[in-house]
Amino acid sequence: MANEPPPSPHDKLILVIDDDDNMRAILTMCLTMEGFEVVTAVDGIDAAAKIEKKLPHLIICDLVMPGQGGFDFLRLLSGSAAGRVPVFIISGNSLDPAAINALKSETGAVEFFKKPIAGDALTAAVHRRLKTARA
Repeated sequence: MANEPPPSPHDKLILVIDDDDNMRAILTMCLTMEGFEVVTAVDGIDAAAKIEKKLPHLIICDLVMPGQGGFDFLRLLSGSAAGRVPVFIISGNSLDPAAINALKSETGAVEFFKKPIAGDALTAAVHRRLKTARA
């Protein structure tokens, strides 16, 4: 119905994948303050194990990580049932708009954020994508 309130962020699980402890902590804090449930992973292998336990509503993934990096993880993800989960890519690398568009096209990602990430911009994009109301 048109007059129904948007879903609560409390009903949405977000998987944050980053090898940097501080970045995971910052992203977790920003997202939990908005009411989202957050689970974290340190690389693609850890993320795959978390996805097997519970499918998230959105994935935020760093590109460059030791072990299985974000790019390899996202390529594998696209061929699985979790491939329909929207993905936000985060990276410390500077990429031009054409490279970002190519990366999004190849990985199926819907957003790209350069580190350092503005928490307000990220949480606003998460709310838009998940159609949730801000806390």
